[in-house]
Amino acid sequence: MSVNDASVESALAAMRLRYVETSRGTIATLDLVGERLHGAPNSDDLLTLLRRELHRIHGTAGSLGFEEASKLAGAMEGVVRKWHDDPALDGARRSTIVLNFSAALRRAILASGNDAAAHDNRLVLLGLSDALGDRLVAEAMHRGIAVERRTTLVATSAPWAVVATEQSLDDTALSLAHHARCIVLRDGAARAASWPDTVQVIDADASAAEIIDALGPADARDEGPPRGAVLIVDDDPMMLMLLGSLAESEGYSVVTASGAESFHEQLARTEAVMLVLDIELDGASGIDLLRTMRSDRTYAALPVLMLSGRSDTEARTLSFDAGADDYMLKPVVPAEFQQRLARLADLRRERQESTGIDPESGLLSPARTLEDIDARLAARGDAEWSVGVVRPVEGASWIAEAVRLARIVADA
Repeated sequence: MSVNDASVESALAAMRLRYVETSRGTIATLDLVGERLHGAPNSDDLLTLLRRELHRIHGTAGSLGFEEASKLAGAMEGVVRKWHDDPALDGARRSTIVLNFSAALRRAILASGNDAAAHDNRLVLLGLSDALGDRLVAEAMHRGIAVERRTTLVATSAPWAVVATEQSLDDTALSLAHHARCIVLRDGAARAASWPDTVQVIDADASAAEIIDALGPADARDEGPPRGAVLIVDDDPMMLMLLGSLAESEGYSVVTASGAESFHEQLARTEAVMLVLDIELDGASGIDLLRTMRSDRTYAALPVLMLSGRSDTEARTLSFDAGADDYMLKPVVPAEFQQRLARLADLRRERQESTGIDPESGLLSPARTLEDIDARLAARGDAEWSVGVVRPVEGASWIAEAVRLARIVADA
């Protein structure tokens, strides 16, 4: 490698690192758009902002080597373009689709150093028309399935599942069908007898929901249960970036706040699994914020790590008296910070188990469920209630089934 080549590689590596850092702001913007689409799914301003962000991600991410992120954004671009043209299309689902896309984008950027792992989690649409492809992208994203569109597969690809036309399945794609779930969309006369047993043949006019359903439980592609969101509060942008990166490397999603107002907003908006809170904020005291938060029973069990440059006994005592679970000095040692997060996760699990909550699924135990139902029914007054309890069995896609039931109930 020449000196010039080495300097180019070095510059590109620095740009990629910077892109990972700035992508957090982009993902936060997408999260905000997704949340606001819940109340205004046809907002021209939100859809225009969304299209602009997707177009930028598609081009920039691909240019810097974040191929999976670029493909995800490219797949979503067509969907949002259709939303602009048809105000009724996916109206009630737009918020969920965008939020799930944002989560998939976050995983793709973080997994960019491991292309095989990134491929493992994706549904690939191969050779489909724009109209059908857009419908399948929207349906997959609504279910939390990362999806990309391609015109061909290469031998190094290892997708979770493939939906393809007959014409697009060449020998390479067929060989991959032995290792991934594969659906061929039949249009007219089919040569189904020539397909391997691993391939399902479905009419091309089937609905997007029917096609995705035919792939089976979507959670088979998961690398593990999501670890949840960490809310990090600090008025130093570089500290937020550092702590966020360390938390994300441990599998957490990250939500940040820089002051009292944004802290309260994010706390109410985010179902955080733990809180990292700086003691000395610009114009506010982290100890006061913690004390106020603990007065609300909703957050009584939320594990909290306090950060501070103060090593005096008073600061520690005030923090623990206010409800902190752990206290860590700045400057932060990355490995130690990650160990503290692991201890908070263990603490959260212990608290959930002690209150009748399964720490893996987040579901109430049978006994706790009955107690909760009794309490709610006793307080219902004259209102008529219908109660249904759905419990997962081993190997079942309970998240997908819960979404399906919720959709049926909403339609009814």
